[in-house]
Amino acid sequence: IGGCAGWTDNETLVYTAGHAVVLYGARSQWDKNSQKFVAGSADGGEGFTSIALSPSRLSIAVAEAADRATVKVYDVATLRRKKTLERPDVACSAYEALCFGLDDDNVLALGSKALVLASWSCSSGKVLATTSLVEPNASTYVDLRHSPLDRVVSCLAGDGLRFCRAGAPSEGAAEELRPLPPCTEVIEGELRCHCWLTHSEHRVVAGTSTGALLIYEACQYACKLDIEVEGGVASVAPLARVEEAHVRVAVVHDDQRREGDDHEDPRRADLHHGAAAAN
Repeated sequence: IGGCAGWTDNETLVYTAGHAVVLYGARSQWDKNSQKFVAGSADGGEGFTSIALSPSRLSIAVAEAADRATVKVYDVATLRRKKTLERPDVACSAYEALCFGLDDDNVLALGSKALVLASWSCSSGKVLATTSLVEPNASTYVDLRHSPLDRVVSCLAGDGLRFCRAGAPSEGAAEELRPLPPCTEVIEGELRCHCWLTHSEHRVVAGTSTGALLIYEACQYACKLDIEVEGGVASVAPLARVEEAHVRVAVVHDDQRREGDDHEDPRRADLHHGAAAAN
């Protein structure tokens, strides 16, 4: 499930469990009840496929598979449903990835099987823009992220990143999602995860199945960095932005893969051209 866990604050963890979203108070801040639940649809729902927290962490979006997939937005404090988002004009059965835009009102969803990217306004419930995605080669789209600096969206597939820019082409025109020129990098293995950094060059870091970090700047491939850790790196698991020039990297060591142990070792990587030293 995309975006399957996150923190709404310093004490509350949100995650999926079966056909429910759970908010767990790590310090039992809700008196005797340390958990609260958002249940899936009783009729017609086929399970959750992705969740996302808003930038303010006051709202949570949940995608649910069905004959026509929906995205439901909830208030974190009350768990009251704020809006149901759907596209009656397109028979998309599942949205595999979700993200919020620069504010809590904009939600974007990626349907990898339908090859569609859609954007909604939470306040009105209306579709703001849609675009068709280029079908990836022998892979599928697995992740969706929004730039923290401007209205650029990144869609991750195993064979590379695709970028789209949201916004109206001219004043008074309807909003669009415009695909940007494709990246032409050759990737060894597959991309597994990525994150944006709060950097003036609009930098994105992506981790590969061969244990490397790929750096993208201004929506184009810039360079590859190898992670130097004792024992070698077999693959890079989820990335998390720590600060402007650092990411938290979870790696699987070569010796762990040989032994069949998928335990992830979290490391902090300093990002510089030509080297990524994990410590």
